[in-house]
Amino acid sequence: MNLPEVTSRPSFVVGIAIFLAVGFFLNLWGPALFDLDEGAFSAATLEMLLRQDFITTYLNGVQRFDKPILIYWLQALSTGVFGTDEFFYRLPSAVAASFWAIAIYRFAQPRLGEDSARAAFIFMVSSVGVTVIGRAATADALLNLWITLACLDGYRAVVENDDRAKTRAYLWIGLGLLTKGPVAAVVPLATLSLYALAMRDSRSLMQVAIHPLGWLIALAVAMPWYIAEYLDQGQLFIDGFFLTHNLGRFSDTMEGHGGSVFYYVPGALLITLPFCAWVIRSLPSIREIGKEPLISWCWCWFGFVFVFFSFSSTQLPHYLLYGTTPLFLMMSRYLDIRAWRWVLLPVFILPLICLLFPFLVPSIVANTSDPYMSELLADGLTRLGNVDAVILAVLTALMIAAVVTAKSALEGVFRVGVLHLLLVGVLIVPVVADFQQSPVKEAAILSREIEEPILMWRTDMPSFTTYRGVITPKREPRSGELVFTRQGRVEMAEVEEVLYQNGGILLLRYP
Repeated sequence: MNLPEVTSRPSFVVGIAIFLAVGFFLNLWGPALFDLDEGAFSAATLEMLLRQDFITTYLNGVQRFDKPILIYWLQALSTGVFGTDEFFYRLPSAVAASFWAIAIYRFAQPRLGEDSARAAFIFMVSSVGVTVIGRAATADALLNLWITLACLDGYRAVVENDDRAKTRAYLWIGLGLLTKGPVAAVVPLATLSLYALAMRDSRSLMQVAIHPLGWLIALAVAMPWYIAEYLDQGQLFIDGFFLTHNLGRFSDTMEGHGGSVFYYVPGALLITLPFCAWVIRSLPSIREIGKEPLISWCWCWFGFVFVFFSFSSTQLPHYLLYGTTPLFLMMSRYLDIRAWRWVLLPVFILPLICLLFPFLVPSIVANTSDPYMSELLADGLTRLGNVDAVILAVLTALMIAAVVTAKSALEGVFRVGVLHLLLVGVLIVPVVADFQQSPVKEAAILSREIEEPILMWRTDMPSFTTYRGVITPKREPRSGELVFTRQGRVEMAEVEEVLYQNGGILLLRYP
């Protein structure tokens, strides 16, 4: 069954443009690149351009097998054409997140109705988790686009017998394999399998999963790079990519990102702020599994991601984003609940945290034993200005007015969503970046004028390489060499020359 696509009214087309612009593009050029992830992706892209090696990625001279190649190609294209400003490192993610949001809206329109489709779109763009990765120079927004497209087309193929959607789903899987790896195939196929089990429909499972043309398309998209990378790096690629960064992340705790099986319970609420109350309201729809196809598909999708990563040894908040699209669709079904104004109250959580933060920092500084963190926060307080307080006060007042004066749940969600995006994009992200990353950027810019080699020592902040524009090796320094490091990693009494010291960041000559 092919459902007709419903055409939006022009007014909401403008609304979509506003949301995407504010959510993913506004002030994208402002905050410095965040370490570790944005710094690592951008530095690896820079090194790709410096080396002119578009098969294997390196980070400060060492092979980087964390991710496949597609996001690096897109970042290299963006920065190679337009320049190495932060905006162009982040542009591929912003574009991917925009298409992800539009895909949700277009899918929901004919199946849930216009108002619910709008709500699902707003829930997605405004949620903290999506806003953060949609503005970040990492692979996460791009991966979530491919997983979403594959799962939505999977639904069209299984439930609506759309053969073209079935073939398209494998194209998205192929692009996902080129962006992240096996997880891009695991999530759609696991969703399909659980749905077939819930609906007692093994026939659909066989028709979609055993699809030679589809698998041929997926492999044709992804395998050329995998083969080229293996020919270039051999067993190092197998060990680094498949064994360490795929199987290893599930079986072993990596980079200190451990947790418990309950890690993603609060995580689901935090990621979906400010509309997390609708997540709780959606829980009773679990009773519809096995009865209503769309709800069954959504719960199988979200449920697999939630359970699978809850039992993973390496746990990161953004892993749950692979399963948030079905959450947004289910949340949108309960848009017009009676007490919708009360359900909007979580929108004030972030403003409250912003209000309390300056008062909490002195206590944190007094109780921390980490010299770097102590100096970082102490220096960060000096960077807060009256403009930040005014922005916070204005946005909070507008949020209160939006909740009180809105005439419907959809109107309230739209207004609050825009204001929440402004809070995150114009205030919170820039302030956090100023705290954490400005000293790194300042040290890197200063180092451009230094003709001597510089090492990165006992710290991992690859954005230094990005802003410096030169590969920065990581190794033990020899006497008299210049090193980039951070507070607490060297005895300052032994240092004779400090070229830069601020916010816990040091650029010095090794004693």
